[in-house]
Amino acid sequence: MITICLWSQTRLKEMEAPDGHSRRASIISMIALAGMIGTGLFLSTGRALAQSGPLGCVLAFAVMGTITASIGKHYRLTLIFPQIDLLLALISAEMSAFKPAAGGFVRHATLWFDKSMGIAIGWNFWYAMAITMPTEITAATVLLGYWFPNINQAIPITVFLVIIAIINFSPVQIYGEFEFYFAICKITLIIWFIIVGVLCDVGVVGQDRIGFRYWNDPFPLFNEHIIKGLPGKLLGFWATMLFAAFAFGNVQVVAIAGAETKNPRRAIPAALKQTFWRILVFYVASVFVISLLVPANDEHLRLGTDTVAHSPFVIAFDRLGSKASAFNAVVITSAFSSGNSCTFLASRTLHGMALDGHAPQMFLRLNRYQVPYVSVGVTAAWGLVAYSCLNKGAFQYYGLLMIVLILSFCGLEAFIPTFKPAIFISSYFNSLAFPLLYFALKRWNGDSLVTIDQESIEEELATIEKDRWKENTQEGATYDRILNSIF
Repeated sequence: MITICLWSQTRLKEMEAPDGHSRRASIISMIALAGMIGTGLFLSTGRALAQSGPLGCVLAFAVMGTITASIGKHYRLTLIFPQIDLLLALISAEMSAFKPAAGGFVRHATLWFDKSMGIAIGWNFWYAMAITMPTEITAATVLLGYWFPNINQAIPITVFLVIIAIINFSPVQIYGEFEFYFAICKITLIIWFIIVGVLCDVGVVGQDRIGFRYWNDPFPLFNEHIIKGLPGKLLGFWATMLFAAFAFGNVQVVAIAGAETKNPRRAIPAALKQTFWRILVFYVASVFVISLLVPANDEHLRLGTDTVAHSPFVIAFDRLGSKASAFNAVVITSAFSSGNSCTFLASRTLHGMALDGHAPQMFLRLNRYQVPYVSVGVTAAWGLVAYSCLNKGAFQYYGLLMIVLILSFCGLEAFIPTFKPAIFISSYFNSLAFPLLYFALKRWNGDSLVTIDQESIEEELATIEKDRWKENTQEGATYDRILNSIF
């Protein structure tokens, strides 16, 4: 099963598979994929394409993918910017493999930075997950409009929220099974789209060869954003990095998940490598195929229209004259799955902070299934934010802006041509709140940076060597090899 953020060691037995062992690395990787593949790919790519053009969109996703891999070399620097949770991926995996701990990077912040940093990161991560959940629910609701354009959006929002609440109040095994099969559906869908999309583009399927038609005149490679000329094209590219960052978010969940496996020092590196490259290939390849099949000026991609939230995947098949209903159904389940994962991670993070004394003790309460029902209830309540789409249109993303440079460009429209408070808050609140929270906690607690103990490092290294010797005496699971080969 996927991990529970900051889940106490006393709860680990509830996380184990029926045979008494935690889920294997391949299973963890699959479940993590279910939580990461959602609106970032199926919806945000459409807005990104319209904003930056075909080449700008592909480059933005490719560059952000490389940032995901490279930036994690500086652990303490990464901890200072925890809202950039995609940048924690590799470093989180490395530290979790070295020092397996339930809660992963959230608990490592306390162990190797200071208590205030641990508290700030914990609350920030909870907020990021909690506020993303209604975004995913809204996306799923909008996609239902493909079939039912006149539906009262309050109805599907309510249904989705109730189902998510039921799953998260139920035993954790139920959540794991749901997410595992969601992952299989998503991966199969993406592979199918890439193959069929390429065949359509070269003319093997369909009536006409498209090629790079939408990359040539009169379609620009880079679209202008807010301002005209080359600066506008550059601004469009940087602004699109926001969508790429949103899409790659949660990749560090693999490292957190692996901490609960039978052999985390082996499972974490393997699972993260699998997941990272799968996500990078799936996203970049999918965005490239979309840019071949859908022109950046397609009216369905324009902001502020009734069809703005339509998935570019669905638009692509509509333009080819194909039936997109089945595809749309899987996209809806993808958005729902991501919202479900966010609820799960946020609620367990809240419970874990309570275990460490960083949150009110009421979040320690468990139901008969050992589920922290108060934490689940408070987190699920954030789903009510999804009802805001009933008045303003459903395609609203709560920007967790990823790096200072991208942050500056992405929030620029809050000031041009006039100041827009709503855009300013959604763009900058989280980034401004975190440092204020951290330094306020540091002043309150009066703590200092943690001094790393050489003896504790040597002790962990000795344990690693012991575990490695055990691994070499065991045969690899044929089941793992088959599953990894397929997916």
